[in-house]
Amino acid sequence: MDTLPYWKDDACNAVANRTDGTLFPPPIKESKVMQVFYPEFCRSRNYKFEMYVISHDLKGMRFRIPPSFMESPAKNPENWCFCPYEEISRCGWDGIEYLTPCHEGAYFSHTRINSDLSCSICNNLLLPTLSHDFSIFLYNCTI
Repeated sequence: MDTLPYWKDDACNAVANRTDGTLFPPPIKESKVMQVFYPEFCRSRNYKFEMYVISHDLKGMRFRIPPSFMESPAKNPENWCFCPYEEISRCGWDGIEYLTPCHEGAYFSHTRINSDLSCSICNNLLLPTLSHDFSIFLYNCTI
């Protein structure tokens, strides 16, 4: 499968040239964007280099999803095609991922929802609203 049927744009439905996150082809460079497809979320996530790390005397690289990934379409227009509604303003909450097209009305929250925020979707969240940090740590191995 090269594309998904869920989203409003071909770029948002793209699956081709993504990894499942278990293997990353070399070379791994700071400039490389790690594109990982997650079937549970019906979309890919792009991890960008953040910093070098050292663990157990091994030098590695930390890649993270940028904060703009979970911004509302009003803040990040690139996310417009992941809003399942015709009226984009209905997808106005940062940190909420709309999984309705592929999970029958489900939502997923990546960030804490402000306690004074009253929204109609909060009761349908797929998981509790917790602070999440999506990172990948990669270490070059030689044999």
